[in-house]
Amino acid sequence: MLRTKSEKLLQLICDSLRPVYYNERTYIVREGEPLDAMIFITQGIVWNFTTSVRATDGTVSLSAGCIESGHFFGEELLEWGFGGYYSIPSLFNPPVSTKTFKTHTKVEAFALMAKDLQTLSKRPTEAACALQAAWRRFHEKKTTIETDTMLAKKPITTRRAPRASGLDF
Repeated sequence: MLRTKSEKLLQLICDSLRPVYYNERTYIVREGEPLDAMIFITQGIVWNFTTSVRATDGTVSLSAGCIESGHFFGEELLEWGFGGYYSIPSLFNPPVSTKTFKTHTKVEAFALMAKDLQTLSKRPTEAACALQAAWRRFHEKKTTIETDTMLAKKPITTRRAPRASGLDF
C-alpha cells in the first residue's frame, strides 16, 4: 500500500510517530476493541492471538503468534485511513481489532495514532510516502546500531613485535 506513495507523505507520517512503552504481560489491544493505533515494534516481543467460533457447529479454534522487533501490527488502520474501510476516516467508525495483542516482554515501539492518521489521510499520497521513508530510516539506523554494538563487543588484540634478546644490529 505504501510503495507507490510520495516521500513527503511518508515524512509527515514519520513526524507523527510517537514513542510508546509497555510493561511485560500488558494488553495493548484486545480482539473486538477499536484499533486506535498502528504499532511499530523496536524492542521486545508481543503475542497475538485470536479466538473464532465456527457458526455451523460451534467449534472454537484458537491461533497464536509472536511479533518481534522490526515488525508491526494494526495495518488495518492504514486501510481505514486511506479509504479501505470507509471513504472518509472518522474516529466514530474506527476499525475493530480481529486479534488480541499482549506483551510477552517489555516493549518499546512507535505508534501511529488514529487521530493523526485521520489528519494525514487528507493527503494520502504524502502520508504514505512519509511512513515508508521513516521505516527505511529506522531499519538503516537499527542495522547500523546493531553492527556498531557487535563491533564494540569484539576484543581488540594487538600483536607486539618480539623483543630482541640482547642482539644489536
